[in-house]
Amino acid sequence: MFTRNFDISFSATVFITDMLFKLVSTEEEPGTFILTGICGQRAFSRS
Repeated sequence: MFTRNFDISFSATVFITDMLFKLVSTEEEPGTFILTGICGQRAFSRS
């Protein structure tokens, strides 16, 4: 039960941080796309 709540709150924190970062950064940064691509590939290959 605790682990499930932790996972939910953790993913929510990551989501909020990502949204805030997108709002703050006015111009597209290539580093963000690279980082998102790496995370996306890991999540895709994991499933």
